Amino acid sequence: MEQESRAIERADAFGDVAIPLEVRVGHCSMTLKELCTLGENSVMQLDKPVGETLDLYVGNVRLASGEVVIMEDRMAVRITEFDLRQPGQPAKANMMELAHGLR
Repeated sequence: MEQESRAIERADAFGDVAIPLEVRVGHCSMTLKELCTLGENSVMQLDKPVGETLDLYVGNVRLASGEVVIMEDRMAVRITEFDLRQPGQPAKANMMELAHGLR
């Protein structure tokens, strides 16, 4: 319990530090031979169906999911679900994982 408290204090102390967020659109697999044939205008089919939400990550921790929107002339993500829980873990465990990564 004391260790968790210290980790949360560290996260609070570094609250203004910028961390990279990653938006994952989907995945695909291919052989090395297929990879070597890719070039300009190549198309890779991803595992997510059209209209499915995107996933937002910090490192390997999923923070949220969202949908693509346009803001001025840039792509953006509107968060539709914010949840730090990973399958089989409570949200608090994933917040602790993030806080420990700030050490």
